[in-house]
Order: sequence, then C-alpha cells, then structure tokens
Amino acid sequence: MAEEPHRHVLAAFDPEQQFTVQQHLRRLADAAEWLQRELQAERERPATHSQAPVIEDALREVLETLIDGHLWLREVNAIERGQDPVEVARLPASIRSIRSAAQR
Repeated sequence: MAEEPHRHVLAAFDPEQQFTVQQHLRRLADAAEWLQRELQAERERPATHSQAPVIEDALREVLETLIDGHLWLREVNAIERGQDPVEVARLPASIRSIRSAAQR
C-alpha cells in the first residue's frame, strides 16, 4: 500500500489564541526537557512518573487549540465562498469527532 504524502492542515488564530498556543507549546517543551534530564541522570522518582500526564495534558491543549483554529478557518473560507449557512453549520461535525477522540 502506497504511503500518503504529508499534508499540512491550515489554521488561523487571533493574537490571544496564538499566545495560548505558544504557552502550551512552551509548557510541553519544558516538561519534556525536564523528563529527559531526569531519565538521562537515571533518577527514578515519583516526579518522573507524574510528568507523563503533564505532557499529555499540554499536548491535548495544543491539539484542541489547533483544531479550533482549523475549524474557524474552514468556517470563514466557507462563508467567503458563499456556501449555504446550513452547509457551514455542518462543518464542525467532522472536527467534533476528532476532538472527542482526542479527549479519550
């Protein structure tokens, strides 16, 4: 089976959302760097085990913000193309299914 090429998913953010994404990414990077240092130093302690949920939560926050930005951009593009408002209202359904899967 042929591998599909990588595709970029467009998203757009207002300045506040952009700041939020950057905060979440920084939190994710900091948590991952700390965990890497602890593992390289071969330190096993409860804090290293509790870091995985922190990383998972930060990643989920990034994902949800990116999905929101993508959904908003799709809606704007649909409205600009003159799509029927009923069709535009249906756009979030596919995104909601992705978000539901991400929250599990």
